[in-house]
Amino acid sequence: MPLEAAQLIKDDQDHLIHPLHHPSDHLEPMVYVRGRGAVLTDVQGREYIDGLAGLWNVNVGHGRAELADAAAEQMRELAYYSAYSGSTNIPAIQLASKLMTLAYPNMQGVFFTSGGAESNESAFKTARFYWKTKGKPDKVKVIARSLAYHGVTLQAMSATGMSPYWKMFEPRVPGFVHIPTCYPYRQQDAKPGETAGQTAARYDAELGRFYRRLAVRKHRALAKVAVARKLAVRLYLMLREDWTYAQLCRAVVQASPSHPVVGGQNRTLE
Repeated sequence: MPLEAAQLIKDDQDHLIHPLHHPSDHLEPMVYVRGRGAVLTDVQGREYIDGLAGLWNVNVGHGRAELADAAAEQMRELAYYSAYSGSTNIPAIQLASKLMTLAYPNMQGVFFTSGGAESNESAFKTARFYWKTKGKPDKVKVIARSLAYHGVTLQAMSATGMSPYWKMFEPRVPGFVHIPTCYPYRQQDAKPGETAGQTAARYDAELGRFYRRLAVRKHRALAKVAVARKLAVRLYLMLREDWTYAQLCRAVVQASPSHPVVGGQNRTLE
Protein backbone atom coordinates (compact mmCIF):
# COMPACT_ATOMS: atom_id res chain seq x y z
CA MET A 1 0.00 0.00 0.00
CA PRO A 2 1.44 3.42 -0.91
CA LEU A 3 2.68 5.53 1.99
CA GLU A 4 0.13 8.27 1.29
CA ALA A 5 -2.78 5.84 1.58
CA ALA A 6 -1.31 4.25 4.71
CA GLN A 7 -0.99 7.66 6.38
CA LEU A 8 -4.53 8.61 5.39
CA ILE A 9 -5.89 5.42 6.92
CA LYS A 10 -3.88 5.94 10.12
CA ASP A 11 -5.19 9.51 10.46
CA ASP A 12 -8.69 8.22 9.79
CA GLN A 13 -8.42 5.53 12.48
CA ASP A 14 -6.94 8.02 14.96
CA HIS A 15 -9.26 10.98 14.49
CA LEU A 16 -12.41 10.29 12.44
CA ILE A 17 -15.51 8.86 14.16
CA HIS A 18 -17.65 6.81 11.76
CA PRO A 19 -21.37 5.97 11.94
CA LEU A 20 -22.42 2.31 12.18
CA HIS A 21 -18.81 1.33 12.62
CA HIS A 22 -16.67 -1.40 14.17
CA PRO A 23 -12.84 -1.16 14.20
CA SER A 24 -12.50 -4.59 12.59
CA ASP A 25 -14.38 -3.25 9.54
CA HIS A 26 -11.81 -0.51 9.16
CA LEU A 27 -8.49 -2.34 9.22
CA GLU A 28 -8.11 -1.90 5.46
CA PRO A 29 -10.77 0.61 4.39
CA MET A 30 -11.33 1.89 0.91
CA VAL A 31 -10.49 5.57 0.55
CA TYR A 32 -12.46 7.12 -2.30
CA VAL A 33 -10.96 10.17 -3.98
CA ARG A 34 -12.93 10.79 -7.19
CA GLY A 35 -16.30 10.19 -8.85
CA ARG A 36 -17.57 10.61 -12.37
CA GLY A 37 -21.14 9.67 -13.18
CA ALA A 38 -21.85 6.37 -11.43
CA VAL A 39 -18.15 5.37 -11.13
CA LEU A 40 -15.95 5.91 -8.05
CA THR A 41 -12.13 5.80 -7.93
CA ASP A 42 -10.23 4.93 -4.76
CA VAL A 43 -6.83 6.17 -3.59
CA GLN A 44 -5.10 3.29 -5.42
CA GLY A 45 -6.80 4.03 -8.74
CA ARG A 46 -9.30 1.16 -8.64
CA GLU A 47 -12.80 1.84 -9.94
CA TYR A 48 -16.18 0.84 -8.50
CA ILE A 49 -19.82 1.32 -9.45
CA ASP A 50 -21.50 3.55 -6.86
CA GLY A 51 -24.56 1.36 -6.38
CA LEU A 52 -25.77 3.34 -3.36
CA ALA A 53 -25.44 6.76 -5.06
CA GLY A 54 -23.36 8.00 -2.12
CA LEU A 55 -25.98 7.32 0.52
CA TRP A 56 -28.96 7.65 -1.86
CA ASN A 57 -28.17 11.37 -2.21
CA VAL A 58 -26.00 11.59 -5.38
CA ASN A 59 -29.03 11.10 -7.56
CA VAL A 60 -27.68 12.66 -10.76
CA GLY A 61 -24.16 11.27 -10.53
CA HIS A 62 -20.72 12.53 -9.52
CA GLY A 63 -18.71 15.27 -11.22
CA ARG A 64 -21.63 17.38 -12.48
CA ALA A 65 -19.91 20.67 -13.30
CA GLU A 66 -23.19 22.59 -13.63
CA LEU A 67 -24.11 21.71 -10.03
CA ALA A 68 -20.69 22.78 -8.75
CA ASP A 69 -20.97 26.06 -10.67
CA ALA A 70 -24.47 26.77 -9.32
CA ALA A 71 -23.33 26.06 -5.75
CA ALA A 72 -20.26 28.28 -6.13
CA GLU A 73 -22.34 31.12 -7.56
CA GLN A 74 -24.82 30.93 -4.68
CA MET A 75 -22.06 30.80 -2.05
CA ARG A 76 -20.46 33.90 -3.52
CA GLU A 77 -23.82 35.68 -3.21
CA LEU A 78 -25.09 34.24 0.12
CA ALA A 79 -23.48 31.23 1.78
CA TYR A 80 -26.37 30.39 4.09
CA TYR A 81 -29.21 31.80 6.08
CA SER A 82 -31.83 29.90 8.04
CA ALA A 83 -35.61 29.94 7.73
CA TYR A 84 -36.11 30.25 11.47
CA SER A 85 -38.50 32.77 13.02
CA GLY A 86 -39.03 35.73 10.74
CA SER A 87 -36.33 34.84 8.19
CA THR A 88 -36.19 33.30 4.74
CA ASN A 89 -34.07 33.37 1.58
CA ILE A 90 -34.67 33.38 -2.15
CA PRO A 91 -33.26 29.92 -3.10
CA ALA A 92 -35.39 28.20 -0.44
CA ILE A 93 -38.52 30.02 -1.63
CA GLN A 94 -37.85 29.21 -5.27
CA LEU A 95 -37.09 25.54 -4.60
CA ALA A 96 -40.20 25.07 -2.46
CA SER A 97 -42.35 26.63 -5.18
CA LYS A 98 -40.74 24.49 -7.88
CA LEU A 99 -41.26 21.28 -5.90
CA MET A 100 -44.96 22.06 -5.53
CA THR A 101 -45.29 22.10 -9.32
CA LEU A 102 -43.84 18.57 -9.44
CA ALA A 103 -45.51 17.02 -6.39
CA TYR A 104 -49.00 15.60 -5.87
CA PRO A 105 -51.89 18.09 -6.04
CA ASN A 106 -52.73 17.60 -2.34
CA MET A 107 -49.31 18.89 -1.24
CA GLN A 108 -48.99 22.51 -0.26
CA GLY A 109 -45.59 23.01 1.33
CA VAL A 110 -42.22 21.42 2.09
CA PHE A 111 -39.90 21.33 5.10
CA PHE A 112 -36.24 21.10 4.10
CA THR A 113 -33.90 18.79 6.02
CA SER A 114 -30.35 17.56 5.53
CA GLY A 115 -30.89 13.79 5.82
CA GLY A 116 -33.29 10.90 6.24
CA ALA A 117 -33.13 10.61 10.03
CA GLU A 118 -33.75 14.34 10.41
CA SER A 119 -36.69 14.01 8.01
CA ASN A 120 -38.21 11.23 10.11
CA GLU A 121 -37.65 13.14 13.35
CA SER A 122 -39.40 16.14 11.78
CA ALA A 123 -42.29 13.94 10.62
CA PHE A 124 -42.74 12.50 14.13
CA LYS A 125 -42.73 15.98 15.66
CA THR A 126 -45.15 17.30 13.02
CA ALA A 127 -47.58 14.46 13.76
CA ARG A 128 -47.43 15.19 17.50
CA PHE A 129 -47.96 18.89 16.88
CA TYR A 130 -50.98 18.13 14.66
CA TRP A 131 -52.71 15.87 17.18
CA LYS A 132 -52.13 18.34 19.99
CA THR A 133 -53.91 21.03 17.96
CA LYS A 134 -56.77 18.53 17.48
CA GLY A 135 -57.11 18.03 21.24
CA LYS A 136 -55.54 14.54 21.26
CA PRO A 137 -52.14 15.05 22.95
CA ASP A 138 -51.85 11.34 23.87
CA LYS A 139 -51.97 10.22 20.21
CA VAL A 140 -48.25 9.51 19.87
CA LYS A 141 -48.04 5.87 18.75
CA VAL A 142 -45.95 5.19 15.64
CA ILE A 143 -46.28 1.84 13.82
CA ALA A 144 -43.21 0.70 11.89
CA ARG A 145 -42.19 -2.47 10.07
CA SER A 146 -39.87 -5.10 11.44
CA LEU A 147 -36.52 -5.04 9.58
CA ALA A 148 -37.25 -1.50 8.33
CA TYR A 149 -34.50 1.11 8.64
CA HIS A 150 -35.37 4.73 9.46
CA GLY A 151 -32.15 6.35 10.72
CA VAL A 152 -29.71 6.50 13.63
CA THR A 153 -31.06 9.42 15.69
CA LEU A 154 -32.92 8.36 18.83
CA GLN A 155 -36.52 8.46 17.56
CA ALA A 156 -35.57 7.17 14.12
CA MET A 157 -33.59 4.35 15.76
CA SER A 158 -36.65 3.49 17.87
CA ALA A 159 -38.71 3.26 14.68
CA THR A 160 -36.06 1.08 13.03
CA GLY A 161 -37.09 -2.57 13.28
CA MET A 162 -33.60 -4.03 13.68
CA SER A 163 -32.54 -4.93 17.22
CA PRO A 164 -28.74 -4.69 16.62
CA TYR A 165 -29.24 -0.93 16.17
CA TRP A 166 -30.78 -0.66 19.67
CA LYS A 167 -28.39 -2.64 21.86
CA MET A 168 -25.95 0.05 23.01
CA PHE A 169 -28.42 2.95 22.93
CA GLU A 170 -31.49 1.75 24.81
CA PRO A 171 -33.88 2.60 26.34
CA ARG A 172 -35.67 3.46 23.14
CA VAL A 173 -38.23 6.25 22.85
CA PRO A 174 -41.66 4.95 24.00
CA GLY A 175 -44.58 4.71 21.60
CA PHE A 176 -42.90 2.90 18.69
CA VAL A 177 -44.35 -0.53 17.86
CA HIS A 178 -43.47 -2.95 15.07
CA ILE A 179 -45.54 -5.17 12.82
CA PRO A 180 -44.29 -7.80 10.33
CA THR A 181 -42.74 -6.54 7.14
CA CYS A 182 -44.20 -7.32 3.70
CA TYR A 183 -42.18 -10.33 2.60
CA PRO A 184 -44.52 -12.43 0.43
CA TYR A 185 -42.21 -15.46 0.67
CA ARG A 186 -40.98 -14.94 4.25
CA GLN A 187 -43.99 -13.80 6.23
CA GLN A 188 -43.34 -13.45 9.95
CA ASP A 189 -45.84 -15.30 12.18
CA ALA A 190 -48.33 -15.67 9.33
CA LYS A 191 -51.34 -17.93 9.70
CA PRO A 192 -52.09 -20.48 6.96
CA GLY A 193 -53.57 -18.81 3.91
CA GLU A 194 -52.81 -15.25 5.01
CA THR A 195 -51.24 -12.75 2.64
CA ALA A 196 -48.51 -10.47 3.91
CA GLY A 197 -50.97 -7.57 4.05
CA GLN A 198 -53.49 -9.63 6.03
CA THR A 199 -50.81 -10.63 8.53
CA ALA A 200 -49.80 -7.01 9.01
CA ALA A 201 -53.46 -5.95 9.35
CA ARG A 202 -54.03 -8.63 12.01
CA TYR A 203 -50.99 -7.43 13.94
CA ASP A 204 -52.25 -3.87 13.70
CA ALA A 205 -55.68 -4.91 15.02
CA GLU A 206 -54.07 -6.85 17.87
CA LEU A 207 -51.92 -3.85 18.72
CA GLY A 208 -55.04 -1.67 18.70
CA ARG A 209 -56.81 -4.00 21.15
CA PHE A 210 -53.70 -4.08 23.35
CA TYR A 211 -53.47 -0.29 23.50
CA ARG A 212 -57.21 0.02 24.15
CA ARG A 213 -56.81 -2.34 27.12
CA LEU A 214 -53.96 -0.18 28.37
CA ALA A 215 -56.14 2.90 28.02
CA VAL A 216 -58.97 1.25 30.01
CA ARG A 217 -56.54 0.25 32.75
CA LYS A 218 -55.16 3.78 32.84
CA HIS A 219 -58.70 5.19 33.08
CA ARG A 220 -59.56 2.82 35.94
CA ALA A 221 -56.34 3.69 37.75
CA LEU A 222 -57.06 7.40 37.42
CA ALA A 223 -60.61 6.82 38.68
CA LYS A 224 -59.25 5.05 41.77
CA VAL A 225 -56.87 7.94 42.37
CA ALA A 226 -59.79 10.36 42.14
CA VAL A 227 -61.78 8.31 44.66
CA ALA A 228 -58.78 8.19 46.98
CA ARG A 229 -58.37 11.95 46.80
CA LYS A 230 -62.09 12.42 47.48
CA LEU A 231 -61.89 10.13 50.50
CA ALA A 232 -58.81 11.90 51.81
CA VAL A 233 -60.60 15.26 51.69
CA ARG A 234 -63.67 13.85 53.42
CA LEU A 235 -61.60 12.19 56.11
CA TYR A 236 -59.78 15.43 56.75
CA LEU A 237 -63.07 17.32 57.13
CA MET A 238 -64.54 14.57 59.32
CA LEU A 239 -61.59 14.63 61.68
CA ARG A 240 -61.76 18.40 61.93
CA GLU A 241 -65.49 18.25 62.76
CA ASP A 242 -65.04 15.39 65.27
CA TRP A 243 -67.43 13.06 63.49
CA THR A 244 -68.53 9.86 65.17
CA TYR A 245 -67.16 6.56 63.94
CA ALA A 246 -70.56 5.51 62.55
CA GLN A 247 -70.90 8.79 60.64
CA LEU A 248 -67.44 8.30 59.24
CA CYS A 249 -68.23 4.77 58.01
CA ARG A 250 -71.46 5.87 56.31
CA ALA A 251 -69.69 8.75 54.57
CA VAL A 252 -66.88 6.49 53.32
CA VAL A 253 -69.39 3.96 51.93
CA GLN A 254 -71.24 6.74 50.11
CA ALA A 255 -68.00 8.00 48.60
CA SER A 256 -66.86 4.54 47.48
CA PRO A 257 -69.74 2.01 47.39
CA SER A 258 -67.52 -0.63 45.77
CA HIS A 259 -65.25 -0.63 48.84
CA PRO A 260 -67.47 -1.47 51.87
CA VAL A 261 -66.22 -0.50 55.30
CA VAL A 262 -66.93 -2.71 58.29
CA GLY A 263 -68.38 -0.53 61.07
CA GLY A 264 -68.15 -0.90 64.83
CA GLN A 265 -69.41 0.78 67.92
CA ASN A 266 -70.55 4.39 67.91
CA ARG A 267 -67.47 6.17 69.27
CA THR A 268 -65.86 9.54 68.76
CA LEU A 269 -62.62 9.84 66.80
CA GLU A 270 -59.77 11.16 68.89
